[in-house]
Amino acid sequence: MSYDLIIVGGGPAGTMAAATAGEIGLKAALIERKTHPARIYRICSTMFAIESDWYIGDRMYFNQDAKKFVFPENALTIDYDGPYAPFYTWWHLAPDGETTMSLGDYEKQKALGPVKGRLSVAYSKGHLINSLVEKTKRNGVEIHTCQNVISARKEGELVVVKTAEGKTFRAPFVIAADGVNSRLAKNLGLNKERQFYGTLISIGLFMRGCTLPTDRFIWATHFGSQYNNTMAGIWLPFVFNEEHDPKGHQFILGGLLDKRVDYMAELEYFMRKSPFAKFFEKKVEIRYRLACVENIWSPTKVPFRDNVLFAGDTVWTQEAEVTGSMLAGNKAAHAVATALRDKKLDREGVQSYLSWWKKSYPDAMDFRDYAEVFASYNILKKEDFNYLIKKIDKPLPHSLNPFMLNQHMGKALAEKMDVIKTENPAFLQRMMQVRSQPLGVSCLPSARQGYPNR
Repeated sequence: MSYDLIIVGGGPAGTMAAATAGEIGLKAALIERKTHPARIYRICSTMFAIESDWYIGDRMYFNQDAKKFVFPENALTIDYDGPYAPFYTWWHLAPDGETTMSLGDYEKQKALGPVKGRLSVAYSKGHLINSLVEKTKRNGVEIHTCQNVISARKEGELVVVKTAEGKTFRAPFVIAADGVNSRLAKNLGLNKERQFYGTLISIGLFMRGCTLPTDRFIWATHFGSQYNNTMAGIWLPFVFNEEHDPKGHQFILGGLLDKRVDYMAELEYFMRKSPFAKFFEKKVEIRYRLACVENIWSPTKVPFRDNVLFAGDTVWTQEAEVTGSMLAGNKAAHAVATALRDKKLDREGVQSYLSWWKKSYPDAMDFRDYAEVFASYNILKKEDFNYLIKKIDKPLPHSLNPFMLNQHMGKALAEKMDVIKTENPAFLQRMMQVRSQPLGVSCLPSARQGYPNR
């Protein structure tokens, strides 16, 4: 089977690439391993990342009146008429379960209302992908489900894609959108050029009964009961598939893989015996249970190999977010159309995508600002997190940008540096270690525990 373009993976990047390819008239095929791309089996926070400031080279926002996700700098709008729920601040809880740090003034932001005051919205990933799938079908793109792609190899001027089920597809270009643990990134050797930092494992519950505000994004730092390993508990408004439950929460417990830890037992401890058990005092009703396993890498410098363009999570650090993945899928499909028109069936032909990716990802965001969170989990102690959050006693800037969190906290701590030097020099030394030590060294314990797909 021969095409202009083959897209591997039916997530946000893949379905966006397929919908775009069909819209601009390319003969394209989307290959997906699940029975339907919109069936969600992997936990995802599904926050619109992000409305609070510049991110991935754009100032994106959700227009709920027009029912569209808007990316003004990239001249892209995406229809979304599914359920959503606003939240107003990003609220951090220390391991003691009491000390808090807030990004944004909750009362001030809430008073501004759900449009001007919100930090962002939670939405339904399943609904979003389903709408992209329907658009893909309307635009004439073939969708091949229940197909596990095992290889993509360049043969002459075509890339030959093969599946475990025995199908073969051919096209001048392939867009690899097969996720954070991309098989194609492994098969084409991209992961051999990347630094591996560890494997993240998370369990997610969609539930009713938590005694928490429903309109905050809450992050709790937790030290495990079994081996004192650092984990994060996260609460968000309940939005899943076609449902928005105003009284419900999505709760995720996750951390770096430690092969000794029983993660289900740790989840039970967190909910029943930890300092955060008070948030689960009422009988909780669990509606859905999901999980995910993600490898954490340094980003790929050039998301291209042998006429395969890599999009979304495949080449960034942990996650490119749903929004970033959709942008990448759209840009990659347009770049392929340009290459076919100009008859430049090589890297030069899709340079517009490679330049966009470099400008919007590596040049716009230092991945180390994000990955240092995982480094801190290997270095800081429970008392360090309690002390850190206690010292930041005023709201930080109203932002959801994870690449700016370290800078915001650093500025707040700098104002109290003289006090910290005197009362807690050991904490300061460990914080300096997080900031100055190479990530490969700081993350070596978690890298040894993880499962790199090289």
